Amino acid sequence: MATASSAKADVGTIKVAIGDVKVVGVDGVARSVAVGDKVYAGESVQTGPNAVVQVQRSEEHTSELQSLAYLVCRLLLEKK
Repeated sequence: MATASSAKADVGTIKVAIGDVKVVGVDGVARSVAVGDKVYAGESVQTGPNAVVQVQRSEEHTSELQSLAYLVCRLLLEKK
């Protein structure tokens, strides 16, 4: 089944998820995540107390969030 997020470009992949880690979609609906899940442009990744998440943004870039943090994911375009 297609979701609102599936029509958007993915901007990262969850590589590590420990504790209470959620992704909030552009529609405001939160979902729990697991390793391998995609994160899409416009979504935010949020961690609860004592949680850690790593989002692989590209081959060279990984973002890590510790407890009680959030990251808004945007699609980055490279200038050529």
